[in-house]
Amino acid sequence: MDERAELMEALTATPVIMRALVRGISDEAARDRGGERDWSVVELVAHLTDVDTRMAQRVRIMVHENRPVMSAYQADAAAEAGHFRSRSLAAALVAFESARETYVTALKALSPEQWARTCRHETAGELSIQQFTAHITAHDASHLAQIARAI
Repeated sequence: MDERAELMEALTATPVIMRALVRGISDEAARDRGGERDWSVVELVAHLTDVDTRMAQRVRIMVHENRPVMSAYQADAAAEAGHFRSRSLAAALVAFESARETYVTALKALSPEQWARTCRHETAGELSIQQFTAHITAHDASHLAQIARAI
């Protein structure tokens, strides 16, 4: 079993699953938060884009710095500042696919030793690039399920 290869497969699969889930959804429906949902479909897609952009940056930092300190991600603040809900679904999907490609490309370039490099996360403690990546794959699955429920 090769955990890194499985993580890469999961990361690569997410945009494909995302496209299939949202096929035919209008921008109006994609912006609808519904009764109990905190975020709309387009906000979730934009959130995943923002997370991938930040993760690609974090990977670069973790490779070049010794045990850097990483702050916790403020998802609601990022969504507000980035105007996630006002985006078109088509544009959000393209941005997500691009951010995911950049993130996966950064991971593919890593040596086994670099996958083990760590940071000190302000809330999660010591995390390696591999642990962070495993978290992101679980994070993807959680948000894909949220999108499926919203649809």
